[in-house]
Amino acid sequence: MKTMTCDFLIVGAGLSGCTLGVLLARAGADVLALELLDAKEKDKPCAGGIDRNLRSLLEETFGRGAWDDLHPAHIDGMRFRMDGHELRGGSRFCALPRKQLDDYALNLYTEAGGRLMDRVSVKAIDAAKGEAACECLRTGEPFTVQFRTVVGADGAASCARRLITGKKASAAPAIEASVPKLFDELLLEHRYGEVGYAWYIPQRESATVGAWFRGGSVALCREALGSLLRELSISVEPKAIRGAFIPSGDDVLLRAGENAYFVGDAAGLIHATLGGGIHYAIESAQLLASALTGGQDYGRAMRSIAEDVAMVARNAEKIQFLTNFRILKKGLPASSLTRRWGRP
Repeated sequence: MKTMTCDFLIVGAGLSGCTLGVLLARAGADVLALELLDAKEKDKPCAGGIDRNLRSLLEETFGRGAWDDLHPAHIDGMRFRMDGHELRGGSRFCALPRKQLDDYALNLYTEAGGRLMDRVSVKAIDAAKGEAACECLRTGEPFTVQFRTVVGADGAASCARRLITGKKASAAPAIEASVPKLFDELLLEHRYGEVGYAWYIPQRESATVGAWFRGGSVALCREALGSLLRELSISVEPKAIRGAFIPSGDDVLLRAGENAYFVGDAAGLIHATLGGGIHYAIESAQLLASALTGGQDYGRAMRSIAEDVAMVARNAEKIQFLTNFRILKKGLPASSLTRRWGRP
């Protein structure tokens, strides 16, 4: 059976995995990334909203000009809706199709000399021994990888996390679809008693709609998304709706043993009421790359971030309640909503 070797094995060639890979490869490390799907064709469901503060992090991580290369679309404002009331505010957000960002990181990773194998299933990981048992899904042939350090970067339903720790990460389903762009503001529709929302986020030429509820179900997501689509008078074919998992934020895990780490969604990094997965994916990868190349300890560098994620998760229901109360107390009545969307 074929055996491969590397310094750093990264399970998952998405945004967090490729960001980490870029930085390690640029530092001269021998990096191998394994991806379950076709790396060039995969398109992860993601709302695509990013804080404009991400610009400095992107350029610090990928190099000057990264923001201009990606050219995110500006979001004019934000609208929060609940029970026929709407609260409108300014926006510090931009929008960026997730595939565009993932492809950008993937290309930089391979250009830096990082190795990539896609359509690979990881069957077992012995972190203490430094060995992973894998199977090439294109040929059906098994092989092993011997590594010095392994990093789980394979999303909220992380296989690496389950194989290393014996436990699944806490996550909830989300659904999403691409639709025509109607207006240039971000819209979040909330529900009583639920932490989460349905969303409309404008991109440059289209928009994404979706729904996610912490601890919710696919059925709840479909119901909420259907309600939003009816309000917007948008029709979406059922087969055009895609699904993914989003971390709940209440079980952050940055490290498991001496040579096993996690970044991004695989680490459980999410703001339980606002998202922020893109920012966490890049920041955690950057801080882990620094730690693995002689910088500050990863746990210490991530401490304030992990504590904030955990705090928000603990108080998610309270935060959601206060948000909903503010919408109902200060929002506009339903009669004004369609007029402000520019509809007759």
